[in-house]
Amino acid sequence: MKNDQRQNPRRPIDILLNKYIDGQPHVCRGVNISRGGMLVHRVLEPDVPHLSVTVELELPGSPEVLCLEGVVLGAGRYSRAMAIRFLRMPPRIAVLIERFISGQTPAEPVQATV
Repeated sequence: MKNDQRQNPRRPIDILLNKYIDGQPHVCRGVNISRGGMLVHRVLEPDVPHLSVTVELELPGSPEVLCLEGVVLGAGRYSRAMAIRFLRMPPRIAVLIERFISGQTPAEPVQATV
């Protein structure tokens, strides 16, 4: 058994979200999330190869819709699971995700600190 060498803690989730491929939305299911990325299961989407995606989701307990760019790290052609690494994450979104992972639910939108 391999040791888990992930750099960021993960939290299980069970949410539906939009994954945009070439500008077209496709529904998928979020399985877990970290500050660095997430694991999703495909629901309905075309079988076309893609390396970059945008995901649009709401964290449980948060009214804010998050829109994040990512790259596909691993997905077999016929696999349901797909690992996505987030790119260029705004600081306020990073704070929302970190709060969620630590078990906090934000009552208000987060203001970015510079």
